[in-house]
Amino acid sequence: RKHVLQYDDVMNTQREVIYRERRKILEGRDISESVLEMFKIHVENILYTHINPETPQESWMEESIPDFYKALIADVPPIANQASLTDLTAKSFDEIKEVLNEACNAAYGAKAQEIGVENIKEIERQVMLHVIDSKWIEHLHNMDALRDGIHLRGYGQKDPLMEYKKEAFDMFEQLLLDIKKDSIILLMHAQVDPEYKEQKQEEVEV
Repeated sequence: RKHVLQYDDVMNTQREVIYRERRKILEGRDISESVLEMFKIHVENILYTHINPETPQESWMEESIPDFYKALIADVPPIANQASLTDLTAKSFDEIKEVLNEACNAAYGAKAQEIGVENIKEIERQVMLHVIDSKWIEHLHNMDALRDGIHLRGYGQKDPLMEYKKEAFDMFEQLLLDIKKDSIILLMHAQVDPEYKEQKQEEVEV
């Protein structure tokens, strides 16, 4: 019974984090700053995947930076458009991050200008709720599968509960990263019907 409660505690802690984020959105708060931070975190994750800043700059200059740039184009081309490969070549790791942060700001600003500042705020909320809910449901299924199979770890002389907590933490961290990634990709592909945009502009003018 005690172990069952401990398993539930892990799930409840994760649920609190997700529901807290949903409440912020449902309460109508401006989440633009949070969205922009998601851009930067996701781009940095791609960067760290391809480049180890602890290694000499020469070791990643010729191969790693082009590979990173290809990944950036594949994931969020609007940001890649703002930070060309030339902008990144021959720069230090910190300088590259600075260029990318500026590129995120520019890409986000361009998207807001394209679809309208008020429109993008509503789209941000819709996108975030959609991604959070769909990813959370998927995560719940994965957590059920983990819990159902975790008792088998006991045969390997490992504490099933500790293994569960460790893997649950890793899965939740990945969930948060996936939410950020999917949200910004959807947001960057968002479009507003021209007639709707024109109608909203007329309402503002009136």
